Amino acid sequence: MKQFAIIGLGTFGKRMAEEFTQLGIEFLVIDKDRESVERYKHVAAAAYCVDALNPEAINRTVPATIDGAIVDLGKQMETSILTVNYLKKIGVQQIVVKAENDEHAEILRIVGADRIVFPEKEAAQKITPSLLSSTILNLLPAGQGLVIAEIRVPDSMIGRTIREVDVRRKYGVNVVGVRHEGDGEYELTSVDYRFQPLDILLIAGQQEQVASFSGIAGSAKKKTIRNLLRRLQIA
Repeated sequence: MKQFAIIGLGTFGKRMAEEFTQLGIEFLVIDKDRESVERYKHVAAAAYCVDALNPEAINRTVPATIDGAIVDLGKQMETSILTVNYLKKIGVQQIVVKAENDEHAEILRIVGADRIVFPEKEAAQKITPSLLSSTILNLLPAGQGLVIAEIRVPDSMIGRTIREVDVRRKYGVNVVGVRHEGDGEYELTSVDYRFQPLDILLIAGQQEQVASFSGIAGSAKKKTIRNLLRRLQIA
């Protein structure tokens, strides 16, 4: 079983601890605040009340064989930079760090962070598409310009099949699955599936095609959504 270390129980660190707990993933927590550590000691494999700024404490509590580390030390930018450096020195292969700003992120990358997280920025970027278009519910960048998105079925497609709409040829996107609004489970579909009112489509395609398929009216809005999708690719 994989094991991860959560160093710093800020908002992002706590959220990761909750996700790991729900998924049954083994993790240990490290924070200098005893109250925060006490809160997770019954669900974590180990919980340590130590200062991450102490390299000996990191060496003592984080196994070199651990699968990854999540670092969220709030606004303690210098401490997070030093912590990443310590983790890299002991051989941790995957280090995910919450950054406060672009300058902080740049230094974190230099000292060895594998992934930089801007929770507030990413949340704002992901909610913006749903504000620009009533059809887009969610989207996820998948790299190389590819986007996976949840989109309400356009009114013009209701009652027609995927084959009749010719989604792939006309729009350049693939319908991966369909669910009914209010249902959580997606089902795989065939080209003979007939779109119904309240359908939610899970589609995959290049950012330009997704922006077009979403049906955003007006070239200005289409340009805005395309720019946003490009930013999501590099966030």
